[in-house]
Amino acid sequence: MTKILIVEDDAFFRQSLAIELKKHAQVFQVGSLEEAAKAIEMAKPQIALIDLNLTDNRDSFEGLEVISLCVNAGIVPVVMTSHDSPQVIQKAFERGCAHYFAKSDVQDNLELHLGRLIKSFDHDDFEQMLRNRFLTSDRFLLSQLNQIKNLSLVDDARLLITGPTGVGKTLAAKLAHDLWNPKAPFVHLNLSELPENLIESELFGHKKGSFTGAIADKQGLMAKADGGTLFLDEIGTIPLKLQKKLLKAIEEKTFTPVGATEPQSSNFRLISATCDDLASAIESGDFRVDFYFRIKGIEINLSPIKARRNDIIPLVDFFVANSAKKIAFSKEAQDLLKQYDWPGNVREIEGFVKEVLANAKGLIQAKDLPKRILGNSVETAAVIDAGLVTQKMRAFIKEHGLPSLVKAIEDESFALAYDQTGGKVNEITRELQLSKSMYYRIHNDWKSNREGGYVQ
Repeated sequence: MTKILIVEDDAFFRQSLAIELKKHAQVFQVGSLEEAAKAIEMAKPQIALIDLNLTDNRDSFEGLEVISLCVNAGIVPVVMTSHDSPQVIQKAFERGCAHYFAKSDVQDNLELHLGRLIKSFDHDDFEQMLRNRFLTSDRFLLSQLNQIKNLSLVDDARLLITGPTGVGKTLAAKLAHDLWNPKAPFVHLNLSELPENLIESELFGHKKGSFTGAIADKQGLMAKADGGTLFLDEIGTIPLKLQKKLLKAIEEKTFTPVGATEPQSSNFRLISATCDDLASAIESGDFRVDFYFRIKGIEINLSPIKARRNDIIPLVDFFVANSAKKIAFSKEAQDLLKQYDWPGNVREIEGFVKEVLANAKGLIQAKDLPKRILGNSVETAAVIDAGLVTQKMRAFIKEHGLPSLVKAIEDESFALAYDQTGGKVNEITRELQLSKSMYYRIHNDWKSNREGGYVQ
């Protein structure tokens, strides 16, 4: 359990805070600099909640010394005080303060602020959330998802989730929301599913009679997201005309329903997602660069299945295990599943399992797999390993050229070796028989491809 030290000279506030925090952590409380020094040494807390003023002298800031003690001991110092002058705030951050809260705001929003902070120290809880939602062993994907954990501590931080269709962008958005405040509303809108003339009404709402078919007032999704999360899926499809209106609404947290004259306000947290290349859309003039930077905040890119082939069989097994009918796959069938690129990603794997379950019995052999996985015909599967250049490679060369195939082989071989060795340079160079200079060339190209080509 997380250990928290409260350093606060106001006994009533200290006791009230301790009672609330005991639901989340083991709490220690002291009222002076001297007591804080002893508690830091003896209790070894992970977090210290520090009031800057610990005496009757309102111009004395003993809490700054406590911050320094915490930093030296590897404890996260969090200031909660009534002092809000820029000079005092700067001094606190210079000493190593991790977060700075107004005391009145902590009292009114204890669960929101400190609850999230405490949860961020519960590594096992976060790992369990990841296991429940993302079945992956891929280091890059896990590092991207860990950014969501850090983001949950920042108020009003915006998140942009990129990646191809079917990789789990909605799951990542829901994870971010639940880490922030699972009890708040989560409002999801897929912009690609609505015609242009309805998006504004859906987001902002409308007044009765504002257009044909508006037979009653309608509350928009932006209003429904007040206090929670607004998740705009497929943000890359939003028309230029609406990008300007939405930019203003995101920036000012105000909007005007269609047909209304008075603006409304909504304090929502924005998460956006897209499978589109926004950099290309910006270059072509279909996406405003100021709108991009308004929605971006922190951007995470979710890897496609073809970049994490070790996840394919566990995902297949997962969807089989969650069905009433049970089947198994032969070694040859599993090898073919791992060779297939799965352009629809996790969503395609789920559909594939349903397809096979509907038609198959018992052990699935290579010949039982759909033609798209085998190649052009079942006969292709029989000779798939007959030579170094497979039918799939020849098709790739025809479409993309031989240099692209060589590059893809380099990237996939490197990714597999990287995952198997845990990224150890000497082991990778030995396994792939690479010189150090060649290793760094492939590594830099591979890392650049995995991190995506979006505007930074």
